[in-house]
Amino acid sequence: MKKIYSPYDLFMLFCLISSAMIEVADSLRAKPSVREVLRNYDIRKYEGIPTLEAYADAELANGTALSWGIELRYEENYWIVEAALRKNHRDGQDVLQEFPEIRTDTFEELAPNAKKATEWLIALAKNIDLSAI
Repeated sequence: MKKIYSPYDLFMLFCLISSAMIEVADSLRAKPSVREVLRNYDIRKYEGIPTLEAYADAELANGTALSWGIELRYEENYWIVEAALRKNHRDGQDVLQEFPEIRTDTFEELAPNAKKATEWLIALAKNIDLSAI
């Protein structure tokens, strides 16, 4: 029998993502080469597509700006999860590392896959060698 998901399940997913990004930001703040960390979480329509964006931006002591981010959106009957580490610059962003994009048509598959993406971001923030960037 197929489980019916409630608004509570969706809010718990939002909480999972928010908590993960808090952990990413805290991990970055603990690194001596990080000057400042900003964290943001938005739920909005982007070009008509319902989107959740959460990210932690870190400015390094050498002036380099990095962004750990996750995006969750519902597009053309699919849930899509994307996560990446990006280097910010005057002309935009470059992807340094990327979690494989996930597409699913069920919420049942969305939640555990979003969790995998957040775990990847947390591990990346904790283990990254910022001197190599």
